[in-house]
Amino acid sequence: MLKRFKFTHVWEAVKRSIRWKELATHEDIANPPKRKICPPPRPVGRDKAKARGKGKATSSNSSVGMERSTRSEEMMAQLNTTLEKHMTETVRLVEFLLLIQDVRHLDPEDQEVAKILKTSIREKYKLKRN
Repeated sequence: MLKRFKFTHVWEAVKRSIRWKELATHEDIANPPKRKICPPPRPVGRDKAKARGKGKATSSNSSVGMERSTRSEEMMAQLNTTLEKHMTETVRLVEFLLLIQDVRHLDPEDQEVAKILKTSIREKYKLKRN
């Protein structure tokens, strides 16, 4: 015979909590589902996993290694392409900074070198002097 539950005020506070939704209710126990619910398969134990690892590399293991190697090479190629783009952009920005530099404060020899550099940069980017 069931006794009267004394803590209904507590139950009202916690009954919508996720923790309590997973528990079976009295109705679930009284009327279980007709089909048996199978739990998910258990993971492989430590000893079995070690035993598998002791044998020679299987074709699936070597194919996984090849797949990782190919993926690594693709990632490196993508990284190199990105690096080249950034380096090209950095060189371009430095060259444009050199173009706008005021060189009047330099000694005459350095002014001549700066003039030659600016001329080659203008030619490289096909810029006209104002």
